Amino acid sequence: MTDNSTQPDNMGVLIRSNFDQLTSKERIVARTLLNQYPTAGLCTIAALAEIANVSGPTVLRTIKKLGFKSYGDFQARLRKELQLGFQAPLDRVDTSKVPSSTEATFAPFAEACIQNIRLAHMSVNNNEFNAVISLLSDESRPVFLLGGRFTDSLARYFYFHLHILRAHVNIVPQQRETWPEVIYDFGVKDIIIVFDVRRYQRDILLFCEQAKKRGSHIVLFTDQWLSPISTIADHIFPMPTAVPSQWDSAVSTLVLLECIVARLNERNHKSINDRIKKLEALRQPLRSDLIGNDTH
Repeated sequence: MTDNSTQPDNMGVLIRSNFDQLTSKERIVARTLLNQYPTAGLCTIAALAEIANVSGPTVLRTIKKLGFKSYGDFQARLRKELQLGFQAPLDRVDTSKVPSSTEATFAPFAEACIQNIRLAHMSVNNNEFNAVISLLSDESRPVFLLGGRFTDSLARYFYFHLHILRAHVNIVPQQRETWPEVIYDFGVKDIIIVFDVRRYQRDILLFCEQAKKRGSHIVLFTDQWLSPISTIADHIFPMPTAVPSQWDSAVSTLVLLECIVARLNERNHKSINDRIKKLEALRQPLRSDLIGNDTH
């Protein structure tokens, strides 16, 4: 890859999509950039080489294989990506792209969402995906879900599905005053599933830091610019969210969540079907409240 205009917008997607082209030493550099994002990429060549325990020339070869003419170009791209991660909706107004016609069209937005799903496919690592499936399949490990201002709805959507599929699934209360009581009981078996997209919330970062101190496992769903929580998360899913709008899209994240639900259902279908049958039996007294379930 040599043409920057053809590169994915996200550094994580770019690295993952080129991973198979790298040598074993270059892959160490790539993993270092991903695992210590963004600090490793902001270091000098010598410092990054020391962190990755490789030579300076190996760092430079890796950067060139990612499509950059120089290490300076790579860092400039990384800094630009970081700046985008902290944009507010008003910062995203591009008057040159405001349509002159008042007629609304759906196609460009839909195409952008489809492209985000394609990029999500490139950015999700299969080993990481399967590791999270294994974690969630273990019902001895309690699950806690937490979202932010806009991502709370994603956390709750995922919660409603997981709560049907398995036991010990909890939604973290929105009242932050109650968080100490929640965090106090965390331990090494707890799984914290957190959603955090730009503009990232410091309170959610602090929550995760305290959970991490208690040994809890953190699974992060974020955007392509990466929440600060990525530095302490055990598993990270950086979903593309940019669309032709002042507002980011959650479509790619929603698709991933539904895929996780589907794979969990396939993996544990016998126990899940038994659980659903028992849940349906418990719903019998409420059947009169459900449309289409009246018996005459």
